[in-house]
Amino acid sequence: MKRFTRMTILAALCVPLLITATSAIPPPSVRALAGTPLPGERWDPGSMRLPFGPQVCEIAADSVHSYDALHLEIEIQPDIPADLFDAVVTMSVVSNEDPLSQLSFHLAGCTIDSILADGEAVAYSAAGELVTITFDNPPPLGDTVDVTVVYSGLLRGNNYFGGMIYSSTNDVLYTFGEPYTTRYWLACYDLPFDKVTSRVTVIMDSEYRVLSNGVRTEEVEIAPGVTRTVWDNPDPISTYLISLAAHPYAVIDGGTGGENDIPVSFWAYRPDSAQAAYEFGRTAEMIDVFEGLFGPYPFNKYDQAMAPIFNGWGAMEHQTATTYGYRLVEYGGRTFESIVAHELGHQWWGDMVGPLTFAHIWLNEGFASYADALWAEHLSSSAFHGRMSSFRDSYMYEDNNELRYPIYDPPPNFLFGSAIYDKGAWVLHMLRYLMGDDDFFAGLQLYGQTYAYGSATIDEFQGAMELASGLDLDSFFDEWIYQAGYPIYHFSNLVPRLQGDGTYTASLELYQSQTNAPIFTIPLPLKFFTSGRDTLVRVEVAPERTQTLNITGLEFSPTWMSYDPEQWILALADVTEVAEGGEGVPRSFVLSSPWPNPFNAETSLEISLPRRGEWSVDVFDLLGRRVARLADGVQAPGVHRVLWRPDAGTSSGVYWIRVIAPGGEATRRVVLLK
Repeated sequence: MKRFTRMTILAALCVPLLITATSAIPPPSVRALAGTPLPGERWDPGSMRLPFGPQVCEIAADSVHSYDALHLEIEIQPDIPADLFDAVVTMSVVSNEDPLSQLSFHLAGCTIDSILADGEAVAYSAAGELVTITFDNPPPLGDTVDVTVVYSGLLRGNNYFGGMIYSSTNDVLYTFGEPYTTRYWLACYDLPFDKVTSRVTVIMDSEYRVLSNGVRTEEVEIAPGVTRTVWDNPDPISTYLISLAAHPYAVIDGGTGGENDIPVSFWAYRPDSAQAAYEFGRTAEMIDVFEGLFGPYPFNKYDQAMAPIFNGWGAMEHQTATTYGYRLVEYGGRTFESIVAHELGHQWWGDMVGPLTFAHIWLNEGFASYADALWAEHLSSSAFHGRMSSFRDSYMYEDNNELRYPIYDPPPNFLFGSAIYDKGAWVLHMLRYLMGDDDFFAGLQLYGQTYAYGSATIDEFQGAMELASGLDLDSFFDEWIYQAGYPIYHFSNLVPRLQGDGTYTASLELYQSQTNAPIFTIPLPLKFFTSGRDTLVRVEVAPERTQTLNITGLEFSPTWMSYDPEQWILALADVTEVAEGGEGVPRSFVLSSPWPNPFNAETSLEISLPRRGEWSVDVFDLLGRRVARLADGVQAPGVHRVLWRPDAGTSSGVYWIRVIAPGGEATRRVVLLK
């Protein structure tokens, strides 16, 4: 899922800021009972979970509650003028108890007419969002029973809450249910791990074209002006991914993608059909690219339908049938093509393999965000680094200004926070750095194949990546997933020494200054320079705040070093007190353009200094008044990154950042939008 704020649009998408959503906290027993390692336990590659695949995963998860939901037969009849819908839903379930005396499911904000079990009326009670039926003849362990619920509900007008929504402005009926609002239109067991197959039947005015999950098996007029549309979904699906969208759509053939010629179509507002064909036009190519990285596309088709979801500025990865904000299409210029890639990436990560609970939502959103970046990488290296830079800036703003929290089990109001999406993408990028491309993508495919059409946990993803790479990833996952924050590195005192064998060693002081965060031990990519020569070295880091890094086997005496030149690590860093001269030291004063610009939360510049000396970095308004001093004092030679985070009292407008430093003076224009 992807959502945007007004600022994101005004800033021409320099930094995506996510609106947070609330969620309930899943029962703590779920993780322990699902066959996953508990804290302190090591992953056992010979355990049953990884080799035996999704059936084992489903059995372990489904044993958490008293029955296993198998199939949902859903019939919906919307009454748009009355803002109501009628529903008949049959849940086919198998008993996990002997006998199953009661059965509970979710349904909220609806009026129940009757409930039947295998065609016989049963007593029921409702408390909050949970409905409980009591069987007259309780089914024994392993028996299947069909529970039919006849009810009616409201067509909601809120494009953010969820449920079944009708927008009179756009004449669109659609559903949205992540994390826990499917129950406002669909009677079901509304937790993500209990996947079902489904059939959705919609009976409504013939002017509407109806889209849902899977394959359309019927579209027939059953009375004058009334059409019945049936969509069969044979693949297991989490309830929050079951959807429908109805509108007088223009349905555009988007070609086919992947080895199996997956049909692609775009369901567009008629006035926007040409624009939609362009905005979505590279979807089939994206499937080709992602199949090469993730494995075969896992379903039988892929559709994208325009709707006013999140007031038209968001999207939701409904399985095989993404709902896509209409404003993202109308904006034009493929400005939001990254969202097309994000939602397509979810078809593997979130839909094919879902999270056991939403404590593991990184397995959805971090993965889809990195898929978006991988599409950018397919287009160009600069596009890829631009996406990763925007992820970094968005995450660091949230972390520094809103809340610092770990990726695993985020606070309810940050279930869709930037740490999950943007830091989450960086965590995968750093795993790729540690494992190398071959093992990283092999690990992703192993994870996908193992848990396809089932549910998984972060522990199980870690196990798959360890099996693919042979690495012990405990420290990495502990520091980056189960703890919060990011490293702030300070490098100083580079001292080279000639050895008896003619090679050189170099010692370098490292200090990590972050607080309320662990000491990070990811190996660091450092590049050492001398005149006309350089070498890139991966340096191990101990779990100590202050330490001396010792680099051996250098073929020259380094006079300068740079940190992470290929941008693999999510961190801030500066380099001071090293020898001057040599190719690694900037030869002249250079001031970069600010990024992002325009901006809202923060913008940054890189300043290259050829020698040590006094410097100052100041911000001025259009009247020449200084509004902030960003840096002053004595600074060492090197490339330095300076941030401006305006305080709450700084108004929107044009500002100038002036740098006076050894070797020159320069000014850059920035635009602050609030």
